[in-house]
Amino acid sequence: MICPQCSENRVHRSRRKGFVEQFVLSAAGVYPYRCSSCKNRFMKRRDPSQSARRSLWSDPPPWLSALLWGIVAVAIALVIVGVVAQRASLK
Repeated sequence: MICPQCSENRVHRSRRKGFVEQFVLSAAGVYPYRCSSCKNRFMKRRDPSQSARRSLWSDPPPWLSALLWGIVAVAIALVIVGVVAQRASLK
């Protein structure tokens, strides 16, 4: 993205300020940006082709995958312990 004031390519997302930016403009898909060169802050609609948004289910981050597999492993272990305990109590 190019800064409209200085035409540099050193732009990053800025934090939202106030009610209008947090709720009204975000609902419209308008985001605040700031230029690292000239410190100009401006609003612009985000171009979906510039950011590849990750889906948590189709492409989870490694920590989430590890957490989910850990939960699955614990659940399987608890089922096995439950089955073994039930069989031991029937004998």
